Amino acid sequence: MIFAPFTGVDKHEKCITFAACLLSKEDVTHYKWVFDQFSTCMGRHPVVIVTDQCLAMKIAFSSSLSSKNGLVATKHRLCMWHIMQKFPIKVLVKFP
Repeated sequence: MIFAPFTGVDKHEKCITFAACLLSKEDVTHYKWVFDQFSTCMGRHPVVIVTDQCLAMKIAFSSSLSSKNGLVATKHRLCMWHIMQKFPIKVLVKFP
């Protein structure tokens, strides 16, 4: 099972976990359901969401957390840690 925490920063600049879920698959349907449930529980979309480079999450994110359902659209950013972990592999593939 995949553990998916929703962590944010409070007004005192401390990390706080808003929600968490366990997913049986990492696919668009499951991620879309999680994003929809999170928005329903919080009453609004998050301002910014930081994710890894998962294509299924990107597709689900664009359909669930956009402004088309009347709420403010969430800004999507990629996690720098994931980018730096993949960087050496990508460079070696392009420039052997």
